[in-house]
Amino acid sequence: MKKLFFIASLICIWSLGLCPWSWAEVKKVEMKGKKTAAAKKDGPELVNIMADKMEQIKGENKIIGIGHVKIKYEEMRVAADRIELNTETGLGSARGNVVIIDEPNGHKIHCNYMLFNTRGKQATLYNSQGKVAKDFYFNGKKVERKSEKHYVISKGDVTSCLGNNPVWKFKCSKADAHVGEYAFLHDPTFLIKDIPFFYLPYGYVPLDTERQTGILIPLFGNSDTDGHFLNNAFFWAINDQWDATLGLDYLSKRGIRPTGEVRYFTSPTTRGRWYADYLKDRETDEAFWKILVDHQETFPYEVEMNAKVEWLEGADYDKIYSDSVQQRTRRETDNFLSVTKNWESRSLFLETRYHKSLESFSRNESGTLPELLFVNQMEQIGKTPFFFDMNASYSNFANKDKPGSAVEFTQRGDIHPQLSLPINKWPWLTITPRAGVRETVYDHGKKVGKTTYDDPLYRTVYNFDTILEGPSFSRTFLPNDGDGPAFKHLIEPRITHTYIPDMGDVRKKISVNDGIDLIRETNMVNYSLTNRLFEKITAGESFYTEEVVRFDISQSYDILAAERGPGIRPFSDVRFDFESRPSRKLMFNFDSTVDVYDHLISTLNIETVFKPWDNFGFYVERRYTKDFSTDLIGTFRWKFLPKWELDLSTRYDETEMQFRENDASLLYQAQCWGFGLDVIKRTNFFRGRQIDDTRFLFQVSLKGLGSYGSKKDDGMALHRRF
Repeated sequence: MKKLFFIASLICIWSLGLCPWSWAEVKKVEMKGKKTAAAKKDGPELVNIMADKMEQIKGENKIIGIGHVKIKYEEMRVAADRIELNTETGLGSARGNVVIIDEPNGHKIHCNYMLFNTRGKQATLYNSQGKVAKDFYFNGKKVERKSEKHYVISKGDVTSCLGNNPVWKFKCSKADAHVGEYAFLHDPTFLIKDIPFFYLPYGYVPLDTERQTGILIPLFGNSDTDGHFLNNAFFWAINDQWDATLGLDYLSKRGIRPTGEVRYFTSPTTRGRWYADYLKDRETDEAFWKILVDHQETFPYEVEMNAKVEWLEGADYDKIYSDSVQQRTRRETDNFLSVTKNWESRSLFLETRYHKSLESFSRNESGTLPELLFVNQMEQIGKTPFFFDMNASYSNFANKDKPGSAVEFTQRGDIHPQLSLPINKWPWLTITPRAGVRETVYDHGKKVGKTTYDDPLYRTVYNFDTILEGPSFSRTFLPNDGDGPAFKHLIEPRITHTYIPDMGDVRKKISVNDGIDLIRETNMVNYSLTNRLFEKITAGESFYTEEVVRFDISQSYDILAAERGPGIRPFSDVRFDFESRPSRKLMFNFDSTVDVYDHLISTLNIETVFKPWDNFGFYVERRYTKDFSTDLIGTFRWKFLPKWELDLSTRYDETEMQFRENDASLLYQAQCWGFGLDVIKRTNFFRGRQIDDTRFLFQVSLKGLGSYGSKKDDGMALHRRF
């Protein structure tokens, strides 16, 4: 009977003319006490309508839905109190609590009244509000939907703030929004809490995109060394793979500094950037310029290339003008071109590297032009118990003592094969003897006294090593109640003996370029004791172990030095290295070396990170080197309110009893806007004289629009983020 009743109902609807298309195109739906109809545009797509009450206007091809009306057309849905639709033309209207949802594009709009066309997907909405992009909210007396991604808003306001009472907005006569590109604003007035702050004849807002050509918001600030500064820049989105930023900085005390940067990502395996700036310092009347090039590329067969080139004119340029801590403290440039090919146990490197001193008192230059290195990692020889490893290299060293002097070149070939035999008959002890021979040839030697060695030099070095690891001891500590974590304490002793016989007087003739040239006669024992504490952590039905404490004690004994007689100190400093992370809220590390003869601490570095809560933490680091320097660095971060964060950092020179840098940062971040205030006071050294610099930075950020002002970035921070 239910089946007969359903068929009869369909025949009645057909006879009333509610379905003006063929029987085969009717979409089957469940009634559930509500009347349903469907209208068709050109093509096979259907417009499905559901309402409490459905009427058919005879002779007009019009359907009227009243009460809880719901329309579904392709991926678009509309809800309203009343709707009228012409099934022939696709024109219709909706009124009363109208809601339009375009799921694929993420659009949702509320309005009082709407005229629409199902065929072209156009619509005109009155007294509407909603969003048509990820962070683009609007109110408008009239909104025209031209297409899926084109809206025109008349007599309304736009913002990226969610809610009925936004913190800021632009009130404009017209906003032409192209989703995925931009919104062009006519007569925009910027308001904060309905208070107007400034007016522009036109405005430009990016929509759901990270790259749009346009003028960037200027950045400004104040510095003792630069004076008032204003950074202006133009961003050019050349295409999907290339973009550029062209800037013109104004420094009231220094002058005008043009800048330019080009970035490219031409394929998943090719990327890079070019940067340049120029400054004619009006205070010193010197010209400074910088050119940086970075390039990374992966070729077929997984051959990787990395390149970096730096051209700098003017000593100490970065020390006085750069905001980055790394740039200010480095002592030389690093230019290189490297090509790498890795196999399972072998690697081939081709590298050209050149360093140039950035110190005003030293203009040394050095590098390798080029160096070819082949590395064979330790691997077993067939089914034998022996293992083989080898390093082989060709290097062409270049050195220049001062500007204007000639570059001196030294060529070197080196090969170092080694054979080892691990003996691990016992699970708690491993003994590994290893023997190797190193053959090195130089195209010429250095000048010794009045003698210059222009003939090739040959050096043969034998090395014999014995590594003893163990016996290892361990103990497991289980919780008394069976409910806590389990710990395992592991003790690992290690002894290494290295012997290199005397190689004659050839060592005196070799120009030193790296560690290979420094190899000398050696008879030394290195010994260490490592303590490790592991925690067994249960996660559901599985578990994993994590190292929470590691403590190393190591020292070396020089047998050759001991044989020279009394007064010689064969024992090295004892080194202590402690790393711990007892919980995810605490980390404590230190390393130190102690002079066993004078009973003095030679070096001591301590690092503590404590973050008891998500909104509070501090970082303290002290670095001490006897007779050289002692620095204390501290950072304190506190989110004292849900949207507020305070960041204080300092670097104190205990030797000079002077603060080198003090940073204070206050940050507020809401849903759609934020601001930051930074005060940076630091001491720079420029060509032997001390310069105190205080910078004031202030930045306001508007979500979706960008930032106005200037803010300390990660490169300026004394400490990394927690």
